[in-house]
Amino acid sequence: MNCAAGRFFLCLNQLILKCTSTMGKLCRVEEAHVQLHERLQRSAGSLSCKEKSELESRLNGMVEPNQENAVLKDLE
Repeated sequence: MNCAAGRFFLCLNQLILKCTSTMGKLCRVEEAHVQLHERLQRSAGSLSCKEKSELESRLNGMVEPNQENAVLKDLE
């Protein structure tokens, strides 16, 4: 294998690793988002206004699934 081909495959491997890592992070954020939303729905009647506000704030601060491109740009 010549030097150029070696560099190409090294870059390709690094790109694959970066994409895999990014997708893992997005999946974890989306899962946390869903869990927090479910928790808020389950306990909506039993929470104080302050607790509800804090949960909603955390929920709104998380990355929405449709904002993947913004996250990908931040990770580059």
